[in-house]
Amino acid sequence: MKKKILILGSYGYIGSKLLITLNKKFKVYKLPNKKKAFSFIKKFLIKNKINIIINLVNSDNHRKEIIKFNEDLLKVIKNLNVKIIFVSTSLIYGLNNKPADEKTKLKPFNDYTYNKFIIEKLYENSKANFKIIRLSNVYDDKLNKKGIFKNLINCVKKKNTYIRFNNLEIYRNFIHLNDVVNMMEKLLINYDKIDQKIFNFGGENLKLKKIIYLFNKKFSTKINVKINKKKIYDPSIKINSRLSSKILKYNKFTKLSSTLEKFKNSNIYE
Repeated sequence: MKKKILILGSYGYIGSKLLITLNKKFKVYKLPNKKKAFSFIKKFLIKNKINIIINLVNSDNHRKEIIKFNEDLLKVIKNLNVKIIFVSTSLIYGLNNKPADEKTKLKPFNDYTYNKFIIEKLYENSKANFKIIRLSNVYDDKLNKKGIFKNLINCVKKKNTYIRFNNLEIYRNFIHLNDVVNMMEKLLINYDKIDQKIFNFGGENLKLKKIIYLFNKKFSTKINVKINKKKIYDPSIKINSRLSSKILKYNKFTKLSSTLEKFKNSNIYE
């Protein structure tokens, strides 16, 4: 019998992809209305015999709202045999000299990472059967998600005359959406066999300077870069994903360079 999965946040960038792709191996549900009360969610879980919840619900600024949501969600599943996966962020590690693994001290530095930090602690202090995924920056073949890659493509296409950065020497970790989906699938299949509670889902550690180089080389251009004069705390964050790769037996990660080549040869670029 197929496991029954409920995706909270199924309307978002990652949730919508999971909703479509995971249906091949699982029975995947979304709530008919994302604003339903928790009394409805409880009835929905019982009626559909949900096995695992993937919680992708997010809020950058409304801390009380998102914390209350997770508190209520944990109360709902307390007496139900429902497992839950909370999707956090790798940015929660903040500045570290070495690639951060799952045991590295957390250093949240803005509203988004503090929210994730507080919610992680809620799960760890609960009696829920949970897993936490610390997810890196996600991109896909269309390179159209809001962020650095979309901005760089706009520069390549001359839609933007330049791009701004705080510091080209910092690192960020990037993971392709297909790798996220494949790793999530493996986690769902083997959930009960895995004791590990926290996983880094990350791909390549790339210096911003290297990313500019890859775009310039692949598209035979020279992107105009401007450095912000005002100093903004923008930590360099490297991620160590060896543990999740080993446990989930997944190491075929997509490289940014191959994605850029694919994009260059696509109708989207033309």
